[in-house]
Amino acid sequence: MHRQLDHLAVALRNAIDVLNPQLVVLGGFLASIHSADPDYLEKRVARQTLDAPWRNTRITTAELGGDLLMIGAAELAFEPLLADPGAFSAWEQARRA
Repeated sequence: MHRQLDHLAVALRNAIDVLNPQLVVLGGFLASIHSADPDYLEKRVARQTLDAPWRNTRITTAELGGDLLMIGAAELAFEPLLADPGAFSAWEQARRA
């Protein structure tokens, strides 16, 4: 598992150094790897990342957990509404008339 965490640390190091995020959210398989030994991962990332970007960065896992796929499917159903709320409103008014 530490080998996988080491590879993840390299990827996170590169992303943090280039993008300078405040928060890195890991989901799915990466969240599983993170949960195996979060302290080990943070120490590896801290050791490899430039100090300035790392100072304000926090690594966490997605909070959707087992609901991730269900929420994604629900968003697909609402995609037309989210893309153009005005069109939905017009459609709803026409339906009621």
